[in-house]
Amino acid sequence: MNNAVLLRLHRWLTLVFALPLLVVVVTGLVLSFQPIVQTASIKPGSLTKEKLEALVRQHDPENKARGLSIDPYDNVLTLVGVGAEGEIDIDLKTGAEAEEDTPLSDFFSANRRIHQRLIFRMGWLVNASTAAMLVIIALGVCMGWPRLRNNLSGWHKGIAWFTLPLVIISPLTGLMLAFNFNFGPAPAGGLPRQPPSTAGVGSPPPAQGQQRSERGGR
Repeated sequence: MNNAVLLRLHRWLTLVFALPLLVVVVTGLVLSFQPIVQTASIKPGSLTKEKLEALVRQHDPENKARGLSIDPYDNVLTLVGVGAEGEIDIDLKTGAEAEEDTPLSDFFSANRRIHQRLIFRMGWLVNASTAAMLVIIALGVCMGWPRLRNNLSGWHKGIAWFTLPLVIISPLTGLMLAFNFNFGPAPAGGLPRQPPSTAGVGSPPPAQGQQRSERGGR
């Protein structure tokens, strides 16, 4: 297959998936700032182990929670696997269920929903666009090392080649997350329960797998 055919495929795939890819890239960029905001909002010592355990016992007396997360900027603890909607939010100041989200939380939640499913629950299109991005990258690599010129095409090729590892890692890991791919063996009997003392406002934000997928939809 010569370079002219590869270039044609490269361009048409890009045109077909340009809009969903743009939405995914922009919302992903917004979400990349969420851990920074969370870390900046942490107040060491504001949540003790004893208080956290007491809140978990109070709101999950049947020990059904599969996980928890803490949003320092919202000052909210979320228990996953509890309540009629599958999770409950607890105000760390009052100890009661949180009634409303803050504008900042709503902003990140909206971006996460769009990033994962676009607007009309089209998660399949997000996955297809991400896979198409990998194909587009592969086609560009197959065309060989470019001749760099001081024009738009030359800058496009140069930036793509010199940032190739980063360009590949983002869609590849996105697909792995979408399909719950893991390099390690799955634990027997599902996810292990972690003691409540392993998370708190005084510690770094939880891993991405422990984050709430959404804060809206109550």
